[in-house]
Amino acid sequence: MEKERLWNPQYVALMTANIFASCGFYMVNTMLVSYLTGNEVGLSSEAAGIIAGMFSITALISRPFCGIMADRFNKVWMLRAATLFMVAGAFGYGLSKALPFIVFARILHGIGFAINSTTLISLVTQYVPQNKLGEGLGYFGLANVIASATAPGFGVMVAELMGTGKVFWIAGIMCVGEILLLIVVKYPGAKRTAVQKAASIGIKDIIAVEVLGYTCVSSMFSFSNGIVTSYLVLYGRELGIGNISLYFTINALAMFLVRPVSGKLMDKKGMYIVAFPGMALTIVSMLLLASAGRFTGGAFAAVMVSSVLKALGQGAAQPSLQAACIKKVGKERSGSATSTYYLGGDIGQGLAPMIAGVIVGSALTPLKGYIVSFNMTAVLLALAMIGLVFIYRKEKMAKRFSEASKDAA
Repeated sequence: MEKERLWNPQYVALMTANIFASCGFYMVNTMLVSYLTGNEVGLSSEAAGIIAGMFSITALISRPFCGIMADRFNKVWMLRAATLFMVAGAFGYGLSKALPFIVFARILHGIGFAINSTTLISLVTQYVPQNKLGEGLGYFGLANVIASATAPGFGVMVAELMGTGKVFWIAGIMCVGEILLLIVVKYPGAKRTAVQKAASIGIKDIIAVEVLGYTCVSSMFSFSNGIVTSYLVLYGRELGIGNISLYFTINALAMFLVRPVSGKLMDKKGMYIVAFPGMALTIVSMLLLASAGRFTGGAFAAVMVSSVLKALGQGAAQPSLQAACIKKVGKERSGSATSTYYLGGDIGQGLAPMIAGVIVGSALTPLKGYIVSFNMTAVLLALAMIGLVFIYRKEKMAKRFSEASKDAA
């Protein structure tokens, strides 16, 4: 059967659609603040920052309800509707320079992206064999890696050659491409599950409580991303490091290599066999990044090694935690599991720059503030790792108790 193969036409179409959606997202996010503060719109940095942040706030509010819809309604039609929202949002940025219109476009884009990202994962699990879920999600996540490595640079190039407004048009066209790809995706004609038939909505439909432990652990990786993406360039300037942006390129390349391998290992040996080493590597990477200035003449090399270690660690652990969330609740509640997982990521990614901003602002020098922020992230990751140990021991004890009960019966 088609569904028994990982690389079936439906899976490939959804992965390509994910690349289009992610590229449009990164192109817009890279150029939006520059566009808003430029001569075309002329907003202050504060106002532009608020509008840019509306995307995350809207996605955060929408995320729990996305899971309910993904579990109860036709996922293909939901994706098509969400992508139309993204098209309207992307085109909207360039259609009018009026502030209310831009705000409305930003909200539309945020809602569309929240539904799109949640439903894509929920739908793709329907076409991935259960025994290859880790591998399937690992490869699927490469779409985001590819987009993060290529789309920002492409967006800057388009802005320089044709103007910033054209970036939004191209991002919108990419979303149209996703809609066209979804034409070939047919929703599985399975019987309606108990989740789909349910008339009432409970807390478990909004939040998959069973996976909150995994979500909290994974959110610390998102927290580290928020710290690094917001302050690495400024940190590099303080250390006098040129070409600091190579950190992100090397990180993407290393993650591209590790994700498929870690997914296969997770399917064969379980989530913990990759999650614990992955977390340890990420902790070391943050400590190394914080201490890069101590390497006389070797600060650049230390930052690049930190990039590789972070990619290997995060690329191994995060997809495994995501797959574990879906396995924990079953595919019929994959939407709820995915939205809960992403909700943790949204919170971690959103809080990190704010907390680090307070630390940097309160420090004697900006450099000390960056170092404290990176070290703090390592400590939080270590605490999350300890939490994962407790989760592992609890699950192991529950399994032993279950086996003992069966033997007694």
